[in-house]
Amino acid sequence: MTFSWVDYLIVARHLAEHSTTSGYAEGCLRSVISRAYYAALNTTRNLLRDQWGIEVPETVEIHQCFVNLWLRLSFGPPGCEPLVGTHAL
Repeated sequence: MTFSWVDYLIVARHLAEHSTTSGYAEGCLRSVISRAYYAALNTTRNLLRDQWGIEVPETVEIHQCFVNLWLRLSFGPPGCEPLVGTHAL
């Protein structure tokens, strides 16, 4: 069964909307942040893999991999080769 990470974001939004009425505002908001982060992370991973052929680790290294990717795409140091075409991260 394939999981839709958009559903995780929907849950995050629901928690955010109801966080102040639940009596557990801080816990709800921390959960919102986590769910939104993982929804974005895994949606991006799937897009990179399925649409652009870029392999991304499905282990804990995925977090550093994405930091490196965004640095290379947006804020790379001088001399940093831009990410173009199909690459493994």
